[in-house]
Amino acid sequence: MFLKLLKLYNFRNIKTDSIAFEERVNFITGQNGAGKTNLIEAISILSTCKQLRGKSAAELVSWGKDEFSVFGLIASLSGDKEIGVSYG
Repeated sequence: MFLKLLKLYNFRNIKTDSIAFEERVNFITGQNGAGKTNLIEAISILSTCKQLRGKSAAELVSWGKDEFSVFGLIASLSGDKEIGVSYG
């Protein structure tokens, strides 16, 4: 089982984005402030429904927005499954 696709809406500094992952190894690189930690935080919320670093869910919403959504497509032996977490 692995995370095949991550979709983010109004999550911290990411307005709308879809990120595809490979089955084995994935590297996350980028400039400071590009959103690498936010991406990891989105995956954490999707898998555990808990925020990293003790943030409230309201702090994860993009500036000027009222809600966020994080969706994932999970590949498994029984087929792909979509899961999601929303706030607001």
